[in-house]
Amino acid sequence: MKHIIQFTVTKDEGVAAEKTAFNGLAASGWHTAAIAMSLSVQVRPFGPHPLMGLGVDDLRWMKPVRPGDLLHIEGEVVELTPSRTKPQGIAKIKWTAYNQRGEAVYTFTPIGIVPRRPNQYMRKCQ
Repeated sequence: MKHIIQFTVTKDEGVAAEKTAFNGLAASGWHTAAIAMSLSVQVRPFGPHPLMGLGVDDLRWMKPVRPGDLLHIEGEVVELTPSRTKPQGIAKIKWTAYNQRGEAVYTFTPIGIVPRRPNQYMRKCQ
């Protein structure tokens, strides 16, 4: 998270950050969001298939991310809706980013179009 410090131009700004609601230097929320999104894409939850995003639900910043924090993410599929006419569906995965202390710092639920496995019944009928 050394990039957080790069946003701080002078030492005085670091001292001034201690007087804010964050009680010290903290990453921009969008910086945290970009890191979490990058990690979720690297996981490739639906294999090698490209994903198309439709939006994001329930985006929340719960705790500040600090210089030196190490983040990891965990995901939970919360909804799968198959298309009735196309070999695809809509997936919602709730991702939560945690720091090295196991504290949830950020959560978001992207909505994506994902490929669908062929229906087993349909293959037998062909």
